[in-house]
Amino acid sequence: MSALTDTFTLSSGMAIPKIGFGTWLLREGDQCYNAVSDALRLGYRHIDTARAYHNEASVGRATATRGSPATRSTSRRSCPPRQRRTRKR
Repeated sequence: MSALTDTFTLSSGMAIPKIGFGTWLLREGDQCYNAVSDALRLGYRHIDTARAYHNEASVGRATATRGSPATRSTSRRSCPPRQRRTRKR
């Protein structure tokens, strides 16, 4: 099995690829779209993105364009940490 297709199984039973393509350095636009498209073409099936990266439109466009019924890709979105709530006593 290729390193790009090896997976972890989550507690929910869903399998996600062990190696992902990070997008945090990619700027919104053609650079990001082309990089993600190329990553998918080369075999990456785990794309890491986050709202804080400000490139989600290009990542989404690339995954929608490059996707096919025969290939499944996973997009992992990093969420900001929850702010700790303090309870009044």
